[in-house]
Amino acid sequence: MRLTACGLAALALVLAGCADDRVRPSDTLPPTSSPTPTATETTEDVPGPPGYPFPPEALEYTEAGALAFFNYYIDLLNKTTETLDSEPIRLLSGSECFGCQDQIEMYDADRAAGYSYEGGVTTITQDPVSVQLRPDVQGGLGALITTGGTGSPFTVLDAAGNPIEDRTYPAYDLSISMEIAWFPSQLTWQVASLSLVVA
Repeated sequence: MRLTACGLAALALVLAGCADDRVRPSDTLPPTSSPTPTATETTEDVPGPPGYPFPPEALEYTEAGALAFFNYYIDLLNKTTETLDSEPIRLLSGSECFGCQDQIEMYDADRAAGYSYEGGVTTITQDPVSVQLRPDVQGGLGALITTGGTGSPFTVLDAAGNPIEDRTYPAYDLSISMEIAWFPSQLTWQVASLSLVVA
């Protein structure tokens, strides 16, 4: 069984004289007020969906910054299984994000039907996580992140709270591969692709 969600891309080479003509993150993700965030900045100064600001560690173009965004995004996916509100991951997904649209449409359809989820929490189990800075994510700076994880038992409940027979899954091991794109003018990462493959 193969599960796909949204992905990532981030890189570590500075390309002098190159214009970044990729589709930029949503205007609802405000840019930071300065290149280096300070302790006096509020969450309104930090990019991220409303109510979900990026962690300070993610506001830099480094392997550590890519990893911080990766962990932030996994936490956001887990939050979405509780709320079925796809808007935060929609705002963080590139227009060509592999797997994102299917995931978003699933959340939207299930929420409209009154469904809810039990379980389905993704946990990263591999240490260390592999982070490779790259210059070729959707034509610009980005990173490839690969790791292993687990998914807890997952059940979709109908509007009456009853399990849907063909949407109940046991715990599973995951092979995770992500790409994220980096937009330096906004200090913002954007998901380019995410593959969650059941091992």
